[in-house]
Amino acid sequence: MEKPRFFKTMPDYKELVILSEIDENSKITQKEIAIKCDITPPMVNKYLAIFESKGEIEIKGTTTRNTTYHLTTEGKNKLMVLNISYSREILRMYKASEKNFEPVWNYLISHKLEKILLFGAGDIGEMALEIMESHGIEIVGFIDENEKRIGNKIQRFTIKSISDLNTLDFDAIVITSYRHGENKIAYSRQFYNDIVTRYNTKTAVFPSNIVANIFKFEEMTLFKVEEEVKAVPKVDLNF
Repeated sequence: MEKPRFFKTMPDYKELVILSEIDENSKITQKEIAIKCDITPPMVNKYLAIFESKGEIEIKGTTTRNTTYHLTTEGKNKLMVLNISYSREILRMYKASEKNFEPVWNYLISHKLEKILLFGAGDIGEMALEIMESHGIEIVGFIDENEKRIGNKIQRFTIKSISDLNTLDFDAIVITSYRHGENKIAYSRQFYNDIVTRYNTKTAVFPSNIVANIFKFEEMTLFKVEEEVKAVPKVDLNF
C-alpha cells in the first residue's frame, strides 16, 4: 500500500498548495502563502527557492512590493500531476478509512451513542466527519488542543477547545487525531482522566489506536467513561 503524501504537514501537500495559489494569483505575497500553508514566511521563501531551482516557477520583481510569481511549463505540469495524485490518494484513503472506521460506528450504534463529538480537527477528523455522517451518525462538533485551529471552521462547525466541553451537548467523543503517534494509549488515558475530573457528566469513547496506521487500524482500544465514575479507566476490548 502506498504511503500517504498529502497530509497537511507533508512537503507534497505544501507544494500543491503553493503552486495552486501562484497559478490563481501571481501577485500573492509570501505572507498570504504562509497563512494558506500554515507555515512561517521564511519557510515559504525556502519552498519558493526550491521550486525556482527546479524550474517550476519564475520570480519577477526587485522588491517585495512588486514581486510576482509565475508557473513555468514545468510548474504547470507538476501541478497537474500533484492534483491527480492528491485526488487518487483521497479516494484511496476514504475507501480504506471507511472500512476501518466500521468498528467505531458499530460500537456507537450498539451502545446507542447518538451525538458524537470529534477530538482532532485535522485530516483524519475531516475524513471521519464525511464517513460517519454518510453512515447516519450525528456529528455535533469538533474540539482540538491546537490553539491555531480553535475558532476556525470545518464545514458548518466552529472548532472548540477542550475547555468548552462542558458547554457542548454530546454522548461520546471519538479521537480522530494522529498527532500523538507512538503514545496514543497513554495520551487517551490522560485525556480520559481529565474529562472524568472536569466534566463528569458525559460518556466518552476513545478508539486510542484508530490512526496507528492510516490504511490498517490495529488494536482498537476503547476507554469508556460512565457517569459518576472517577477511577482509573477500564479498558473495554469487547466491541
